[in-house]
Amino acid sequence: MGWLKDESGLEKTAANHVALTPLSHLNRAAALFADKTAIVDGDRRFTYAQYHARASRLASA
Repeated sequence: MGWLKDESGLEKTAANHVALTPLSHLNRAAALFADKTAIVDGDRRFTYAQYHARASRLASA
């Protein structure tokens, strides 16, 4: 079961399903929701853009 209560009769197609790896999910979230909160750690909040930038820096190190 996915995001709909009843997905019976719905086959996965390019119009309604995109398989995402963790990296592609983060890239997509950063592109679509750049200024939205992605992480809350106590009093600290990070947007998807900040999260993506930090993950990219760490991956390139």
